[in-house]
Amino acid sequence: MINFFRKTRKKLADDNKPFKYMRYAIGEIVLVVIGILIALQINNWNEDRFTRITVNRYLSSLVNELKDDQKNLILVQQIHSWRVHSLIYLLNHSGQQSISFGPQKMKIVPFEPGPGIPGINWKGPVPEIYDLEFIEQAFIWSGRFMSMKVSTGSIDELKNTGMFSNIRDPGLKMDLDHYYSNMEWVFFDGIHEESVSKWNYSLLDAGVFYLQIADLPNPLDLIANSPQRAAYLKNIIAEANYRSQMAGEYSSVIDSLIFRIEAEIKD
Repeated sequence: MINFFRKTRKKLADDNKPFKYMRYAIGEIVLVVIGILIALQINNWNEDRFTRITVNRYLSSLVNELKDDQKNLILVQQIHSWRVHSLIYLLNHSGQQSISFGPQKMKIVPFEPGPGIPGINWKGPVPEIYDLEFIEQAFIWSGRFMSMKVSTGSIDELKNTGMFSNIRDPGLKMDLDHYYSNMEWVFFDGIHEESVSKWNYSLLDAGVFYLQIADLPNPLDLIANSPQRAAYLKNIIAEANYRSQMAGEYSSVIDSLIFRIEAEIKD
């Protein structure tokens, strides 16, 4: 295209000999400027295209990691929900006053028995009568819990490479920041781990290991005869209830994030 302009300009310049060199020189400058501008535009287009491809690749990986987070959250929700109801069962059948979830506090999370929760050897509803097998499972999961591990590889790469700033939806960037920063403290396990440790040590002080509960004549005496141990158990219930509720809420947050990320990729 530039050669065409050059030939046309030269022909016009030749028609007026006194000014042909001046016009030729000016025409050369104009053509060089046009060429530079076209080259810059092509370069910018290529850079934008490369940036978009790179950002979309990171966003696609981010979607996969969020789906993994969601699977873990669902499992965390199920396990903590089961813990809440099984530990309330221990309190109720030991004669201790059960924990209260009043209108000003979080409501107790629901428990829907299904085909089974991985790691928990109980597949039915919470029994209404004394059941040693259920009591054994409840004690086992009073002394352990599932941690929530958040996948941060893709979001870290987006930020470390500077590509995070190229996400076009400012609201999406803000919500991604909120998601990852909130997950760090919402599912921080230090406090819950401390509560579980106090409970486990209280059992050890009584000469009992929580995995050997079924060997006792009546395991519920451990709670019935110890208000302090009952208090530890109530603390565990409250914290498990909180984690189960948050797991359900953040699973819904992930649905929204994935929808908006996929819209960003398609745009």
